[in-house]
Amino acid sequence: MNNVERVKAALQESSLTVKKITLSYVERLLPEIQGCDTIILFKHAAPENLVLQNDSEGYNDSFVHEKLDLTGSPLQCSFSDECQFNSSVIIPKRQWRKEEEEILPISRMQACVSVNECIENLDKCWAIPILSICDGQDKEKTVLLGIYNQSKWFVTIIARIAELQGLKKVINGIPILMQEHVKLSGVYEHQINVSVLSVFELFGSKAETMDWIEFPKSSFAGCLYLEARSTNLSFYTSSRISSCNLIMEIAAGTIMNDLWKEIILLSQYLSILDTYEQKITNLHQNTVPIKFPQDFTTSFCKPCEEIMRKIHGLLNGDSTLPECGDDIDMPASYSHCAENVTGKYILQKILINVYFRENTDFVDALWRILIGCARYEEIMDSFCMIFEKLLSEGYEPELDSTNSTRIARIIFSLRQRKSLPPLLTGSLPLELLIDAGFGKLSRDYKFLLSNLNLLEPYEMFQEIGNVSSGEFVIRTYRKKLLSLAQIHLCLEFSLFAQTHLQMPTTNLQPLLSNAYRQYCCEGSPMQLLSDASETAIHQLIVNCPDDVARQIEKIPPSTWRLTLSSETFMNR
Repeated sequence: MNNVERVKAALQESSLTVKKITLSYVERLLPEIQGCDTIILFKHAAPENLVLQNDSEGYNDSFVHEKLDLTGSPLQCSFSDECQFNSSVIIPKRQWRKEEEEILPISRMQACVSVNECIENLDKCWAIPILSICDGQDKEKTVLLGIYNQSKWFVTIIARIAELQGLKKVINGIPILMQEHVKLSGVYEHQINVSVLSVFELFGSKAETMDWIEFPKSSFAGCLYLEARSTNLSFYTSSRISSCNLIMEIAAGTIMNDLWKEIILLSQYLSILDTYEQKITNLHQNTVPIKFPQDFTTSFCKPCEEIMRKIHGLLNGDSTLPECGDDIDMPASYSHCAENVTGKYILQKILINVYFRENTDFVDALWRILIGCARYEEIMDSFCMIFEKLLSEGYEPELDSTNSTRIARIIFSLRQRKSLPPLLTGSLPLELLIDAGFGKLSRDYKFLLSNLNLLEPYEMFQEIGNVSSGEFVIRTYRKKLLSLAQIHLCLEFSLFAQTHLQMPTTNLQPLLSNAYRQYCCEGSPMQLLSDASETAIHQLIVNCPDDVARQIEKIPPSTWRLTLSSETFMNR
């Protein structure tokens, strides 16, 4: 019998719901039980049953049509074709999780009876907290009642709603609270432990409070808040606080979206290649043509005619081809910041300039064209066209001297007439495209890290590395792709902080360093490639920079908690 079943057996009241869950508002109120298994007693919210009843005379539809003009549709309006409307979705802000709305409170009397039954009927060594959610309808406005064991103490919990007060009145009333605690505990004032938590919500809503059914994770705008802890009787940040943490939550790929989509596409290509290799292993032959899955799609897909036109233009040096960077996809708030960027806030500008870096060459342009292919045959035809152009017309594409991708080495070799073009059979065309994509993204991130000049880039460059030499090994490419995704996430955290806190780029060094230590390591929260393929919410906790703490010194906290505690030989 598990703990929930034991509590149910101890209760004589069967109408209550018993669950082992954690409630966000209980964890904020009682941090000492945070992370512990907790039994909650409550009523479960049943779905509303809507019953439409007609009156005894019945519903007279003809009467409505005779008396009311119901022509047209209430969901349509007639406007000229020139009228344009901008719509936006406002995500409601709440301080609780969506699933917690199903929890209904019970009366204090019912809570007292239920908790007492648990005390009487459960083992004396029972240690798991048992809490009842109350409706606050009693004279003392009780909202939480329960028990738990902590070390050698048996603790009773009663939470009540106080009258609505401003923060100034609360601060002025702290001496009275201290006197009441001294009277109840019998200790001196200097023996009382003071713990203050102030939370400053700076941007967005916490991920745990979002309804992911109604709002997809890809629409998550991020969350930024500050937690200050102190042993002083003050709710404001100051030099006397014990700790001050800046906490950020972002959805991977929602900030630097264009680069992230290329990482996701490489992940898709590697999965296709992995499936293909398993297939030819089972069939014991390597001449089976590779095919994209029927449901394969990317945001880069273009019509075949457009891809062929761009390939012809690239091979003929057509200057009318779109430059790299035409497809930049960043949120409007970040693009706006980039337009008005100053010398102190260069991160946004660097992120835009990566699409126009000086060492962009033929392979980069080829990658940006071929990622529009929806069918594998289009990739193969494009490589055939390129090799034919190289052999028959002596075409010499512009290649950066540091480009060591497989396709670049083939082009160098063909240019010097040292070899014939490879046979484009099996998975080779896809391998060449994947390698070209890795080369392009590696140079992108090296450009970003070098220009930021916040960290010693050597270690990060080692993470990116070069995968183009030797045999094409899927496992090696997966590992390097994960490193790219982790570095990408570190940069997204930095851009998010700079955009919403107006932090000068030079002050981002501690933040980027912390992000790198947390996410580019063996214990990284992003461990698997599948994590990069899906929209995931990631959190970063760093020490709050001094300039940010100074900005909010005089700002009242969004939420706060003051705890007064003392312990003697007899009580706690």
